Amino acid sequence: MVNWHSESPYNNIDLPFSTATVTKKDGTKEIFRITAAGGELETTGNYVVLKNGQPYATVLLERKPGAVSRLDSIDRIEAAWFFEKLTGLPLHDFPEDQEYTEFTADGKQTKLKAPLPQKLEKCATIHVTGTEEAKTLLSRGK
Repeated sequence: MVNWHSESPYNNIDLPFSTATVTKKDGTKEIFRITAAGGELETTGNYVVLKNGQPYATVLLERKPGAVSRLDSIDRIEAAWFFEKLTGLPLHDFPEDQEYTEFTADGKQTKLKAPLPQKLEKCATIHVTGTEEAKTLLSRGK
C-alpha cells in the first residue's frame, strides 16, 4: 500500500515537500520525505530525501532547456519521478492529475486533463548522492 501527499506551505518559510509512505508486504513502513531544497528555477532542481526521518539522498537535476511540453510542468514531472522511484508503482498510478483549460478562437473553453507526465530522464540529467540503497533505488529503470 502506498500513500502520497504533496504540500506547499503557505507560510513562505517552509519549503514545498512530498511524502510517500510505503507499506511493505511484511507490514513494515518506509516513510520518504522529499523536500525541494532550492536551485535556479529554470536550470536546476535540488531535493533532499529523508527515509524514516534519516538522511537518505540528495538529488540534483540539471534541467534541459525547452524539454518540457506546454501541457506539463517541471514540478509535476519531478514529483512523478520521485513517486515512481520511491513507491515502485507505475507512472499511470501517479495521483496528481493536472487539468488545463483550452480556449478556442470563438471564446469557448474546454477543461482537459493533461497526459501522463513526461519521463524526467528526457527533461533533465539526474545526479544522486547519498546511501548506496538510495542511489540504487533512484537509478533503477522503469
